[in-house]
Amino acid sequence: MKETNWVVVTGPPSSGKTSIIKMLAMHGFITCPEVARELIVEGLNKNKCPQVETFQREILAITCRREHLLSVKELIFFDRGIPDSIAYFKYNNLVIDPAFKASLFRRYNLIFYCCGLPIIKDGIRQESADAAAAIGQLILEAYQMLNYKPIILPAISLEERFNIILDNI
Repeated sequence: MKETNWVVVTGPPSSGKTSIIKMLAMHGFITCPEVARELIVEGLNKNKCPQVETFQREILAITCRREHLLSVKELIFFDRGIPDSIAYFKYNNLVIDPAFKASLFRRYNLIFYCCGLPIIKDGIRQESADAAAAIGQLILEAYQMLNYKPIILPAISLEERFNIILDNI
């Protein structure tokens, strides 16, 4: 397993991850957006809706390819990491082996887990509050299964969450 200087910001849908990533980018940090969000937007633009298994496998494959191209020494903040795929595979009743194996190639330096916020329908994410909570729990369990100790970002302001991240890097 290759150690990295990478940091993951994760959590359930609609928990403020993307807002934190955008704030980090505005402050000059290198960031990587969420692959799923990019694929969903692309699919909406083409009026395509792939099968769940195909979609989840594509997210995993793109995330793995992207990480392969990045320097493990650079401080990079990710909107979701590969272990998130374990959670989404489980949530969708898919075999987790590909996601689990992919999670073993590199080790992130830090994981920040955003506690859920009220669901905001943004035209991209469509999960209910119950689904978001279930996915969030599976995400937390996936990182813990891989012996990460996520730093919990409670449901506080974006600025407070941002400061917690800065205090821990």
